Amino acid sequence: KTVVGDADVRGISGGQKRRVKFLEMAVGIDATTFFLDEITNGLDAASALSICKVVGAALDVSRSTAITCLLQPSREVFLTFQRLILLTPGGELAYSGRIDKAVSHFEAFGLTMPLDGSMNEPEFLLRCASSPTDFWNDEEKGPVPHEVATPGALAKAFVTSDAGRALEEELDALENDEDGKASGSPQSPPANLSSFAQPMQKQLALLIGRGMTLVKRNPASTL
Repeated sequence: KTVVGDADVRGISGGQKRRVKFLEMAVGIDATTFFLDEITNGLDAASALSICKVVGAALDVSRSTAITCLLQPSREVFLTFQRLILLTPGGELAYSGRIDKAVSHFEAFGLTMPLDGSMNEPEFLLRCASSPTDFWNDEEKGPVPHEVATPGALAKAFVTSDAGRALEEELDALENDEDGKASGSPQSPPANLSSFAQPMQKQLALLIGRGMTLVKRNPASTL
């Protein structure tokens, strides 16, 4: 049994357990990409924001990437991420790019987010991907254009948009980089390659710091 808890002892909260588990993987597993499915489910707003910040900080330290699926995130949680992949109900790509340019991408098609505070950015983007005509004003702009008539049409319009072309250029650059590496002279694997993602000194420092924090928070412990 530990302070974290087990099947018999509740231990720390669910949000804290998720943070511990992710940091354990980020430090101890030799991985560059993590797939995190609905990591904020069942957490209150503060805990959800906290775990997303922890994930972001851990990724910066380990220089890794996380692809995260979130269910109805708050604005604060949404803004902790750098890029957005937005899918239509049919699984088509409605947007992929920087978070801070997502709203302006849809506004370029004439879909305007309400200014009365009735919804935030993630709510607006999700609605655009599922029902884009909700944000088209017939009285001011006339009939709904084909590009935003359906989610599928919006996904096709993304391909020729500025964001779509930027994504294509990024993918082409990555593909060319991989082709260049493949055509170059083969490199021998580095000697004494560690099986851990982080060096022993960093792991030791993290574990000691974590242990001291757990001891301080345990009312039964004395220093």
